[in-house]
Amino acid sequence: MSHYFTNEDLPSNLKKVEVIVKDKKFIFNTDNGVFSKKGLDFGTRSLINTVLSMNISGDVLDLGCGYGALGIILSSFFDIKIDMVDVNKRALHLSKMNAKKNNVLVNVIESDGFDNINDKFNYIVSNPPIRIGKKNLYKLLIDSKDYLTD
Repeated sequence: MSHYFTNEDLPSNLKKVEVIVKDKKFIFNTDNGVFSKKGLDFGTRSLINTVLSMNISGDVLDLGCGYGALGIILSSFFDIKIDMVDVNKRALHLSKMNAKKNNVLVNVIESDGFDNINDKFNYIVSNPPIRIGKKNLYKLLIDSKDYLTD
């Protein structure tokens, strides 16, 4: 069975979805094999609204970025440097396309969790892939502390 946190060779079915956050319109390309391909899911939207109510700055990591909605939207509202990571190559390709489409500068990195991450961040944001199982999910959450600045 394929999951959005793997690199299954699924047939492509590229779609565009429109997302409005605080009266600002975003257009995202989505595809088979990525999480919430039909549009912004409730959890991600709730996370975005929560973070937008804060005053964040500095370096931010979007862990498990998928097609990039979380990192791209936050980048458009805050003066931050954002790294977006995912293990899914299709998601990474979509993130790069979507960053360009929405006129934001982000750094997109292929990484299975923190495997290819060497920096520390002021914030780590994530709507983590719960289907990876408790053991792997808890590892992501616990390992996050090693990648946060004081």
